[in-house]
Amino acid sequence: IEANPILWNFLAPVNIWKKPPILTNYNADFALLTRRNILYFVEIEKPCTKLVKRDCGIHSELQSGLDQIRNWRIEVDKRREAVLAGLKLTQQQVHDIRYILIAGMANETPTLGLEKVRKMSTNVESIFCFDELASFLHCVEMSLLNL
Repeated sequence: IEANPILWNFLAPVNIWKKPPILTNYNADFALLTRRNILYFVEIEKPCTKLVKRDCGIHSELQSGLDQIRNWRIEVDKRREAVLAGLKLTQQQVHDIRYILIAGMANETPTLGLEKVRKMSTNVESIFCFDELASFLHCVEMSLLNL
């Protein structure tokens, strides 16, 4: 992902930060500022991260990433201006702050489990799997070939 920033194309970023600080307590894996002035903080787990247990409940490996983002959100909510200043951004440049978690593989997760993950209420705007990011890239490739 670090070597291929085109993977973020679906968000239309105008700026990408690697390992951006969230004050002094945390670092996200990435932050992206979009053309719509939305700042995304991204947590990346491993492709082998298990998303659900056998009973399709949330697996502790996925919960770990969700907990990390919850901690970020608490810090950002308390000190938004300071977090933005750490990225050399102003309040006017950022209309909203959102969070993305990338973990696991959709094709290795039972359909019911994936549905539960998608529908659960969390502090995360989007949960993507690694194979889904690859499909975004494939769509970009096909669009370019059809030009």
